[in-house]
Amino acid sequence: MLILIIKIRRFLFELSAVLKGLWVKLIARIFYRDRMRIGKGLKIYGPLPLVHCSSGCQITIGDHVVMRNNTKNNYIGILKPTSIVALDGAKIHIGSYVGLSGTSICAYRSIQIMDFATIGANVFIVDSDFHSLDPSVREADSRSGRHPDMLLVKSEAVIIGKRAFIGLNSIILRGAKIGEGAVVGAGTLIAGSVPDCCIAMGPKYTLRDIEPRN
Repeated sequence: MLILIIKIRRFLFELSAVLKGLWVKLIARIFYRDRMRIGKGLKIYGPLPLVHCSSGCQITIGDHVVMRNNTKNNYIGILKPTSIVALDGAKIHIGSYVGLSGTSICAYRSIQIMDFATIGANVFIVDSDFHSLDPSVREADSRSGRHPDMLLVKSEAVIIGKRAFIGLNSIILRGAKIGEGAVVGAGTLIAGSVPDCCIAMGPKYTLRDIEPRN
């Protein structure tokens, strides 16, 4: 009897994940139409993800993608549900059989996560600085209360290769190119290239002068 109850609970657990995936796919089709394409077999464990696709943007999610959005579904600990945000004409591509656990993805240009990539808990993936590096520009934005002018903000495409593994709490910044089968250790900051089948571990700091805007 106990085994039967466990099997029923497991079935309902999996059914819930499938239904949430179908719900997100339906909502995307209604509100975003051709701007967002979701493949078959999407599973969502825990709360629904935050998804936003601005006008002129494109979000593509491949087949059999899995999103785990709370600690109950990833015991290492998830701080918030997955978020996928495309702004200002950006493109986000998430390949097939990709795993996301409380992942934050925000693109102003292009973010690609290739097939079979595994993204650990609480990883941030961004392709922009979001604010100008010039302090005078940031001061002007603060004084005016306006949103930063993205024409003055640096943005570079991000690519995470096929079968790559990004460890928990890592931060992937603009211009990052992570090779096929590469591993990024927990808590690592990546702002450059990681070759195929290599391991990158630990925080990385580079000191350089800030170049003022002319």
